[in-house]
Amino acid sequence: MTNILYIGLPIAGIVLGWTIRWLYARFQLSASEQRAERVKQDAIKEAEAQKKEIFLQFFSEKAVKKKKKKTSKKTLVCYNKIEEL
Repeated sequence: MTNILYIGLPIAGIVLGWTIRWLYARFQLSASEQRAERVKQDAIKEAEAQKKEIFLQFFSEKAVKKKKKKTSKKTLVCYNKIEEL
């Protein structure tokens, strides 16, 4: 009976400790993955906003240069649509 206590309890403790540590690591990994996904989505949104801003800036400068020349109605419609974005 005492042999079971000397052998069984330490083995049960090791298995229980390993299981708890494994579950904790798994939950931490899941939380880190979620955090990384949020950071990635924020970066994508910011990049899209910067892309639109640069796009509008480029075409507005181009429109100013073209307005000095003759600008067609089709081009003006395109610029208006771009500005609505």
